[in-house]
Amino acid sequence: MEGISGQEGNFSVRVRQKPRIVDMDKCIACNLCAEKCPKKVPDEFNEGLDKRKSAYIKYGQTVPLK
Repeated sequence: MEGISGQEGNFSVRVRQKPRIVDMDKCIACNLCAEKCPKKVPDEFNEGLDKRKSAYIKYGQTVPLK
């Protein structure tokens, strides 16, 4: 969220969405893209000590799963 303007009951919110490589309209959350992804990046969860695939599902209980 980048900003809120207006007043209570009548306001606007400005949200920034980062670009995605995976097409969300075609995604069925099967995790196949994570298996096939060739690029590895530092894993933030492990403080960069490990590497993870660039395409991944952050948490198993993520809602929505995409």
